[in-house]
Parts: sequence; structure tokens; C-alpha cells
Amino acid sequence: MANERILVVDDEPLIVRACVQMLQDAGFQAEGTADSREALAWLVEKPASGSSAEPFDLALVDILMPGVGGLEILRETRREVPDLSVVMITGHGRMETALSALRLGAEGFILKPFTEGELLATVRDVLARRLLLREHHRLLDRFPLLEIGQALVSATDREDLAERAIEVISQEVDADGAALLLRNGDQARWEAAAFAGEKPEFIAQDREMAQWLLSQAAEARRPLYLDGEETGSGPLRLSPEPEDGRTLLLPVEVQDRTIGILAVSRPVGLPPLELNDVLFLGLLARQVVIALENARLYTAVDRSRQEWEATFAAITDGISVHDAALRVIRANPALARMLETSVPELVGQDGEEVFRDWYGDVSSPLIAAAMSVQAQTFEVSEPGDRPGRFVVHVYPLDDGKGQASGVVQVIQDVTEEKKVQARLFQTEKLAALGRMVASLAHEINNPLLALDSGLALLLNPSLAQEKRQRYLRVASTEVQRLTAIVERMLNFYRPSTDESTPTDIHEVLDQVLALAGKKLEHQGVKVVTSLGPDLPTLDLVSDQIKQVFLNIILNAAEAMPEGGEVRVSAALTDSEVQVIFEDTGVGMPADAVSHIFEPFYTLKEGGTGLGLSISLNIVERHGGRIEVSSTPGEGSVFTICLPLEMPPEVNCSGRTPQ
Repeated sequence: MANERILVVDDEPLIVRACVQMLQDAGFQAEGTADSREALAWLVEKPASGSSAEPFDLALVDILMPGVGGLEILRETRREVPDLSVVMITGHGRMETALSALRLGAEGFILKPFTEGELLATVRDVLARRLLLREHHRLLDRFPLLEIGQALVSATDREDLAERAIEVISQEVDADGAALLLRNGDQARWEAAAFAGEKPEFIAQDREMAQWLLSQAAEARRPLYLDGEETGSGPLRLSPEPEDGRTLLLPVEVQDRTIGILAVSRPVGLPPLELNDVLFLGLLARQVVIALENARLYTAVDRSRQEWEATFAAITDGISVHDAALRVIRANPALARMLETSVPELVGQDGEEVFRDWYGDVSSPLIAAAMSVQAQTFEVSEPGDRPGRFVVHVYPLDDGKGQASGVVQVIQDVTEEKKVQARLFQTEKLAALGRMVASLAHEINNPLLALDSGLALLLNPSLAQEKRQRYLRVASTEVQRLTAIVERMLNFYRPSTDESTPTDIHEVLDQVLALAGKKLEHQGVKVVTSLGPDLPTLDLVSDQIKQVFLNIILNAAEAMPEGGEVRVSAALTDSEVQVIFEDTGVGMPADAVSHIFEPFYTLKEGGTGLGLSISLNIVERHGGRIEVSSTPGEGSVFTICLPLEMPPEVNCSGRTPQ
């Protein structure tokens, strides 16, 4: 509120000069006159001489003056210049006069004599109310347009939205042509989202020139006008002055990035748009551009939602999403089929009740995941008399503050996978036996030959009783030897129960080395053992671990075709038992080491490529790992690391202890 124009009217020139001086010192444009007729002419007729042609914002008028009185001036100005604010100056405080002035529209009074402070306080108060009133009227004039803008923001059809918006803008500013242009993604090209009226000339005439001008306007990030559009002489250029052109280019920024430009052309002869109009157009254009972007994002989100829902429905694993109270808020058809129900019937139910049969004697993984904000995993067989084996995973939904806002449960039917896995284990066992068949045949053949010779001697009727007894004892020993060989083979081949039990690593290694002993002996491989004396028992599926150890030992033997040495050691660390197999074989190149655990990858002619892959799977199911180092020409080292306590999520016993 500064630089307002004020006229002082009083028949006492001294008061006029004093008031004008005080107002000018306060920063106002003040003029004064002691002639009431001249004052009325200045206020109503606005002559080109004698006073500025610019209208006054406020008049300070003495009520009682010769000639034209203050009330008459007030009456005329309210009829001819309703936008003018009038304050009455009076030295006569009659109630009738004050009421008459109020009825005519006076906005304040100054009583003579008055001080500078009283004068300025009254003037500032009236001008402040005048500014608020004008702003009120301006907003009322714009209110229908704001309502339209709000409607545009809620629209989702981008083409219809842009067309409606540009039509409203064109009508509001009396444009004969308007266009809304948007940046084409990350490209430096501008494309028209909508036109109203005639297409702006600079766009219609030269597309490349238009692209250049639009890019310049976007970089300027302020309203610019096309200069040279009317004359047609020389190239167009951009100017910040409204008088230089009839086409306005208004950049539209969202988050400090120009993503749109509003181009508005007004007919020749109309005055340039006022600053308030340009600002308002910028506000509305920004709303429209945001609405267009929202519509684009809505379409993309809706398409993503449809794709997600289709994917969610197509997943064969059973999935349920639970809120913080563990109620089911979403489920897929696969889960509904597992539970022999429907998705609508599942939604809203208590997850604890729905999956009670699945958890059995296991503490609720839903509660455990929500309380600990950590994933829970376990296996279950035939839950609620349903055939098959399943792996249940429960994942917490972290709210970003270390708390769970809900959980997601995934149930995988691993029945067929388990069957295939069991067949693979058995196949690999047979392959291992096949690799030892020659040494096993030799080991069986020796006691058979001894038995054959002994039985031939026993058939001699003249054999002395003492020798007969000795031969029978030899035969019995050889039979026991055969029985032990066959028992070792059967124990290795017999399908595993997959039940983990406390297992002595010493005993497992002894059994494996006994089974592979003859093959190692025939190939000239010496076994050196160094086992820690105080190894604890581990919760293992011993048959599976035997298979891992045997596979690594046989691989070591095959890596030493000319014989060599295998050093087997076991040691205890703080958290695990490490079983190390170190050979003096041919070794492996570095690129092969990174692939040896991949299914069907093999360095041996005729190999299946499954042995180490299955071994790794077994060890990882026990919560362990296999580390490998190898040097070509020097040998390889395989280290089996088994945890002292198996993590619950990888327990091989079929159910997670809680």
C-alpha cells in the first residue's frame, strides 16, 4: 500500500497545503485544491490538464464549502466514480451531517483540528479497506474460473482436459488464439496438447522456428512476448515488454522444471494483459499442467495396477497380505484353492484362525514376523490333512520406523520339488556307487574266493576235525566281511528320511572313508586324517552329509589319476564345524571354480554335473556353505562349514523349532 493518489479538497488553502505536504512526506501522491468545483471536475471528468489523467484512489473532502459542498461532491463521485474512496473533513460534529455522509458512502471522518498522526492513520485505514475490497471483488470475478480449474484438476481424460482448459483461458483473456504446449518426455521437443481459436501464427508458420522460440521461453522461465509478429519483417524475437507483441509465451513450472508453455494471442487493438492477469493465467496453466501430469500418472498407475493384479492372480504360490491386526486384506486365487475356499471369503478373516492347521505346534509366524520385524520360514507336511509338503514364508511390512504395519505370507507347494529332489539325491548316490563299482567288486570278490576255497577243503571227508573248525572260522569271518560291505552299500543307497538327528562328524567321516577306502587304495590315493578330538554333535541329516563327503572324496580321487594324497581334517570354530578336504590333484582354473556348483556343469568326461550342485544344496539346507580354492597343477581344497545351531529358516527336519 504505497504510491496511492490522494486529492485534498478544503476551502482553507492552509489546510490543503499542510495535508498535501504530510501525505507526500508519507510516500503518497497527493494533490490539493481549495476550489470545490475544480475538485469535482478533477474527480469526475478527469481533464487532461490541471491534474493528472490518472484516477484518484482517495479524496479528503471538507463537508462545508462555498459553492459545491462536500456532501454534493460525495454524492456525485459515488454515482460517477464508485471505485473512489472518500473521507470527510469537518469541524462541525453534527450527527445529522455525519449520518448523511455515511448514507452517501463516506468511508471515514477527520475532525478538525487534527494531527499528522490522526490524518495518516485514517488515510491508511481507509486505503487498506479499499485494497481488501478490491481484492474481494477480483476474487469474486475469478471464482467461476477457479471452479473450472478445480474441475480440470479432477479430470483424468488428458485430451478433453487440455481442450476444456485452453478454451476457458482463451475466453477469459479475449484471445483469438491459444495453445498449451508440453515437453515431450526427456526430449527437447514441444508438442501441442490443445488449441483454442486460431492456431498462433508463429506455430502455424514455421515449426522449427516455433520449437526454437519455445525452448528460449522455457529457458527464460518468465513471461515473454513475440516481437516482430505484426510487421512480418525480420525474424521473430522474444521481449519481456507487453507492448512489443500481442502473443504471450508463459512458461509453466512444476518442481523447478518447465514442463509446459501457454501461448496466448490477443486481437490487434486490445491493450496488453495486466500483470495480475498474467500471474493468474500462470496459476491456472500450472493447475492444468499438473492435472495433465496427474492424468498421465493415473493412467500409468491404473495400467500398473491391472498388470499387478493379473500377476498376483497368476502366481501359483498362495499369497495373503495381512494388516497390523493380522486380518487378511488381500489373497490370491492360488491360496483360495489351497484352502478350498474363495478369495472374498478369505478377506477380512483373522489370519491366526485361517492358518491354524498350517502352523500346528509351531508358534504363530505371523505374530513372530510382526513382533520381530524379521522374516519367518518353515516347512510343513500335510497341514490339516491336506496332502503334500509346503514351505511357508512370512515377511513383515516395515513402516519405516522399525515397526511392522502388516505381514505378507507366501505358501509354496514343494511336493513335486521334494520328489524330484529325492530322485536326484538317489540318482547321485547310484552314480557314486557306479564310480566305486570296480573297487567294490574287487572287495567282494576277495572274501568270495576265500569262501570258495574254504568250502572246497571242507568237502574233503578225510579233513581233520581241527582243520575243519579252522576253515569254518575263516568262512564265518569272510561272510561277516561280506555282510559289512553290503551293509555299507545299503546304508549309503537307502533313501533318506530327511529327519535331522544329533550326528557325530567323526562317525560320518569314518563310514565314508570305509566305503571309499578300496577305491582310494586301488588308485594309489593315501588318506591322511586330522580330526579335532572335541567336536560337538550337530543336528544333521546324516545320510545327506555322507553323500556330500563321499562325492568330494571321489572327485578328489578322480583328480589324481596317478595317485596322490587326500588330507581330511575337521576343526571347531566359534560358530561352526569346518570339515576340510585337501587333495594334491590336477586342480582347476579360476573360471571353472566359479561354475562348478552349477547344475550339469562338469570338467569330467561322462560326468553328470549334478554331484556338486546337489552337495551345495544339501549343505545350504543345513544352514552351511562350501568354500573352494584351487590351483592348477597343485590341487584343490573343499571346506564344508556346518553351523553349530541350524538357523530355523533352513531346518531340514520339516518343521521349524520356535
